[in-house]
Amino acid sequence: MLEDTSLAFMDFQKVILNNPDDPMVHIHAGNLLMLTGSYVDALKAFANALQIKDISMAHYQVIKCKLLLEDMESA
Repeated sequence: MLEDTSLAFMDFQKVILNNPDDPMVHIHAGNLLMLTGSYVDALKAFANALQIKDISMAHYQVIKCKLLLEDMESA
C-alpha cells in the first residue's frame, strides 16, 4: 500500500473530519497534496490551517507552494 497517495488522502480526510479544529491535520493534508503536485489544493489546506491558528509552518508551506507555482511576487 506504499505510494498509494489517493488512499492516503482519503485517510487524511477521515482524520480532518474527526479533528477539524487541529491546524496540524490541515498542514499534513497540504503536505500530502504538495507531494502529488496539487499545489492549488495544498494552498487551500494551508489556508484552512491558518484560519484555525497562525502557525509559522503553514506560512512556510504556503511560500513553498507559491514558489512551485512560479508565483514569485506573492511568495
